[in-house]
Amino acid sequence: IIKNISVAIGRFIANLYIYLTSILPVPNSPTGTSSTIASQHKRKLIIEFDQKYVSSVKAGDSFKYSFDGEKKSYSAKIKKVYPTININKRKAIAEAIVEDVPVGLFGTGSIEVK
Repeated sequence: IIKNISVAIGRFIANLYIYLTSILPVPNSPTGTSSTIASQHKRKLIIEFDQKYVSSVKAGDSFKYSFDGEKKSYSAKIKKVYPTININKRKAIAEAIVEDVPVGLFGTGSIEVK
């Protein structure tokens, strides 16, 4: 349990609360309509994190992550923080766009907030 997370320059939200829950194809169309063909390279990372950090996490924050079973870590910028909380899980959701990642992987990571 995090009791104190104050850091002078940036700060990380603990890995314990951040889960990379799914990777989805991103439509080529800016409208995201279902009739478009999904990009073969771009993927949307769906990130769940503890609701108490929802006011701290913003679009543009850095998300450092790794996939289950891999030691290599990656980095992405958060593109969107959803304005709702999953009341059953008490989790907020954010998304990041990455390239050349297989659909369906899971992992964990940390968000560096500004």
